[in-house]
Amino acid sequence: YLEDDFIIWNGTLGIRDFVTIGEIKTDSGLTEVWLDEPYEFVGPLSLEELIACGQISFEACIIMTKKTWKEGKEAFQEAAFSEQCRIQRELNEDLKRHNKKEG
Repeated sequence: YLEDDFIIWNGTLGIRDFVTIGEIKTDSGLTEVWLDEPYEFVGPLSLEELIACGQISFEACIIMTKKTWKEGKEAFQEAAFSEQCRIQRELNEDLKRHNKKEG
């Protein structure tokens, strides 16, 4: 168990949460980790990459250090807002096309 807190960010859903490392496995000098509950399904992640780069992507999420979040918070939020707007536009276009077919 690693004591440091990290941030998990899903910009599409607008979710930011504090997470900790749960399971840790070391093999051939590389350390793989999984997040602790309730995110225990997130992993394996390279602890070395997370520490060296300050962030690591997993599926639709970014796991990052508090420092990375603090330095990039506005950029992460702006990118998330743009993505949410794009998704909403696509949904509206799909609904318009569907309604034209029905009408």
